[in-house]
Amino acid sequence: TYAIGRAMQLHTMAGKVVDHIELTPRERECLQWAAVGKSEWEISQILGISEHTSEKHLLNAKSKLGAANRVQAVAEAIRRGYIS
Repeated sequence: TYAIGRAMQLHTMAGKVVDHIELTPRERECLQWAAVGKSEWEISQILGISEHTSEKHLLNAKSKLGAANRVQAVAEAIRRGYIS
């Protein structure tokens, strides 16, 4: 759930101030497509990359954003203004 994921994120980030996170252009692109419901396979077809690569970009973005899942990553990216 969101509450558990957020609690884990806060615990992990305790004592650290993270104002700005650098997402690569590809991570942002993948998050943007994920935000409209595209799967890793669909994202790979749209961007002309492998499914594994699209999955890796989303995993990297999720990690950088401290998200427990894909939905949280998209929400956090929107909140921070990385995607719309």
